[in-house]
Amino acid sequence: MRIYKTKAIVLDNVSNGFNRNKVVLFTENFGKIILKLTGYGRSPNHWAGVFDAANILGISFTKRGNFYVVTGWELVHFSPDRSIGDFAVKELILEVANEIIPLSDPDSNLFRWLSWSIKNISVSTACVFLARIIYQGGFMDFADSDLRKLLSANFAAFIKEKLPEEVDGIMKKEVSFIEGFTGKDIKSYSLYQETCKKFPIV
Repeated sequence: MRIYKTKAIVLDNVSNGFNRNKVVLFTENFGKIILKLTGYGRSPNHWAGVFDAANILGISFTKRGNFYVVTGWELVHFSPDRSIGDFAVKELILEVANEIIPLSDPDSNLFRWLSWSIKNISVSTACVFLARIIYQGGFMDFADSDLRKLLSANFAAFIKEKLPEEVDGIMKKEVSFIEGFTGKDIKSYSLYQETCKKFPIV
């Protein structure tokens, strides 16, 4: 049986019944895929937390139809949360990615942007990634100058000049676009807003 290899970002990992977890990966070569892992979070746990959300992995797997079996893995990047603010921003990025990215539709460019945003977690990098996913998703409002500048080569200089409240306004606008497109509330945005009230997020 053929073994496939790719880099992957863990978008979500939730319990899906006794001794089994549903894990959503965004892979560089195969797009978004869903795994069912047995024994995750239980003792002994040979997965060792590798498939926790936001981890970046190198994985190998076999495939039969839409069923995947992991045959090997390597932890490529793990970003511990420096604060509850980091956690809130990371949750927002991952939820949006999971909602927007379709199954089995590879997009190596978007994969690189998501990887970059996780490795450099901040409100500013989240805004840049959300602009990218809005553009890639095909519901970009090209009349919006903020989003156009976030997609430009000079996005770093543009976002650096913004005051925190201006960056927060851009984030709010992006989430509104995404919710309008998906028809769903981005639940982690509420956590982000509550966190902003209590702790400064940069």
